[in-house]
Amino acid sequence: MTQLPEITAETTSTQEDKLRRDLLIFACAFINFAVVLWLAIYWLMGLQFSTNIPLGYQLVYVLARYDALLKPAAWTPPAPEARMLQALIARREAIAQDLQRERNRQERASISISTVIPTLRTT
Repeated sequence: MTQLPEITAETTSTQEDKLRRDLLIFACAFINFAVVLWLAIYWLMGLQFSTNIPLGYQLVYVLARYDALLKPAAWTPPAPEARMLQALIARREAIAQDLQRERNRQERASISISTVIPTLRTT
């Protein structure tokens, strides 16, 4: 597939060869569209299981071709220092949440005590 541009870039072909090549590319694109349409019709008819494998294959193929076009840079893991910093920040946030939770509990407990004691004295 990667050699396709080199093959079609020949300048020595005749007009008839160019027309055949264009017709072949059009036919391939049309057949691909027809397969998607056929699978969509089957899906709408309720035959989902029989369409899952071809539809999944087509989706994976399209995504792979799109990825090959973009040529993304390879993922590199963060440096050990950056991972350590992220872990420390996550731990600090967890401790801050724990502290806030305990403050909320303490506030609720003091409110409960201040409302319960006067009611006990009146009874």
